[in-house]
Amino acid sequence: MPLSEIIPGVQLVKGKFVDGFGFLTSYLVHDGGEVLVIDPGTAGHPGGEIVKAIESLGLSPRHDVVGIVCTHGHPDHIGGVWRLKRQTGALVMIHEHDADVMETPSLFIERRLRLSRAGRLAMKVDKSPIRVNFRGVKPDCILKHGDEIR
Repeated sequence: MPLSEIIPGVQLVKGKFVDGFGFLTSYLVHDGGEVLVIDPGTAGHPGGEIVKAIESLGLSPRHDVVGIVCTHGHPDHIGGVWRLKRQTGALVMIHEHDADVMETPSLFIERRLRLSRAGRLAMKVDKSPIRVNFRGVKPDCILKHGDEIR
């Protein structure tokens, strides 16, 4: 199973990405009871690995996962939210700057194209095969700069 402890209470869950582009990582933060999932990956991965990892800790995805936090609105970070929310019922959280992309995934492509036309080096260098093939989710909690999750 692609699960490894980073520090006590924080597990890394590794999922497959596209061949030649490494892997995806999600994180489980837990206190032995409640679990917070950070960056649930794409619509494909790590998906099932997250649920298996939670169960391997002796916890229940449906009863113990209290939150899903996405660090930003790229498909490899928010694509798995819809499925995981359906499996867990957990609250979904994301920063206010990316909440609209989570709810309306096509906005990711629109923004990416605008950046490309503007000549941004980051978009020229970015060759990863990210696809917008996931369902949108309305976040339950919109985070602002400086917010803390407890």
